[in-house]
Amino acid sequence: RHIAGRFAMKGRISDRLLFEDIPYARGEVTGAPLVRGALATLECRTEQRVVAGDHTLVIGRVLTASVPSADGGPLAYFRGRYRQLG
Repeated sequence: RHIAGRFAMKGRISDRLLFEDIPYARGEVTGAPLVRGALATLECRTEQRVVAGDHTLVIGRVLTASVPSADGGPLAYFRGRYRQLG
């Protein structure tokens, strides 16, 4: 939940601070930071950006996908709080 909250926070902090205390590895294809211990990781190439109200929807083409861990379960944010699925 700590990591999900970091990436869901309002406003934008620098990438350096975003990953400051989160263990990560660089993706083999894009070099993008991938959170260690994530249930799954995707490396994508941005195909399109769509303005959607006060958000920007980023549509990406998946270049690689990995499921390194089966521990834990997915997390959803609904009605102001995190909930576990399954």
